[in-house]
Amino acid sequence: MDSKLKLNKISTKIENFDGYITSIGDIFGKLKNITIKGQITNIKKLEFDKYIFAFVTVKDDNSKIVCLLTGIRDDMKFLLKDMNVNDNYLLQGSVSILNEENDAFNDFPIKEYIIDNKLFCVRALERVK
Repeated sequence: MDSKLKLNKISTKIENFDGYITSIGDIFGKLKNITIKGQITNIKKLEFDKYIFAFVTVKDDNSKIVCLLTGIRDDMKFLLKDMNVNDNYLLQGSVSILNEENDAFNDFPIKEYIIDNKLFCVRALERVK
């Protein structure tokens, strides 16, 4: 990978939430600035250089999606230590569709973690009851 990775910290508080939650099953293509709500069913971490990539599978009533949380290793350690399978979260971010044109992902062994070529890139999350 020869390009620089630009990362923003993932917020642990949902800001500017208008109350609308997108159902995972309704996601058909690329979407920006959406909020989903679901239960964590799996967490897979990959550590690379000074980064951690966490692939967190979240399910709502009828569907699943893989959420990508990426950050500097030291920041991500603290974020991930409190996340557990069966926890419920609100997550904000954007959906990317992976295909042959997304060659930046081809350097990493991630395709086996993705469901239906959809990847929800998380910028904020908040645990809910």
